[in-house]
Amino acid sequence: MNFSRITTICILLLLAGFNITAQLVSIEEVKGIDSTFIKGESKYYFHIRNKNNVLRFVDSYFIEYAQLGGQLPEIIINNKGELDVYVRVFIAPFFKMADREFSLNEMFSIDIYADQNGNIKELEINYPKDVDIPIAAIEQFENAIRTSNLRLVFDKTHKAFAISPWIGRSFRYNSNTIKEMANNH
Repeated sequence: MNFSRITTICILLLLAGFNITAQLVSIEEVKGIDSTFIKGESKYYFHIRNKNNVLRFVDSYFIEYAQLGGQLPEIIINNKGELDVYVRVFIAPFFKMADREFSLNEMFSIDIYADQNGNIKELEINYPKDVDIPIAAIEQFENAIRTSNLRLVFDKTHKAFAISPWIGRSFRYNSNTIKEMANNH
């Protein structure tokens, strides 16, 4: 499978995350250490975003381009290993406490929103409801990523990205993989 097809699939998965709101059974505001978060609950997942996030509500051309069948160039993160470290440090300990094996389709996902320069501005996370992640841990995770050297990398001159106010990418982890990360920490 070529990389542009994989990228298009990732974009479509990101879009699927945007449509989660229709499936939410409850939404509440939860106070973190310094920020307030929106915690949505669906049948099997929690969906967390900072209350100040606005990019998901702004149309971005690269999504329309992908929906219309355009071949997107790749969107990568400049250091996937560093992202994995943040997941292992801030998130994995709470997956380790789950007293069960997760199915292969139970994922922890991070939707990253970046500006035209690839600077990470916002993120949203989704995870199985039976994993109890304190909002303070989520806030620390968000702050660590946003203040890190992590960036989304893409061809800014490509027509799909050139007029897009933001660029996004989802990163998904199998829940058992995260649980294993905690065991190897």
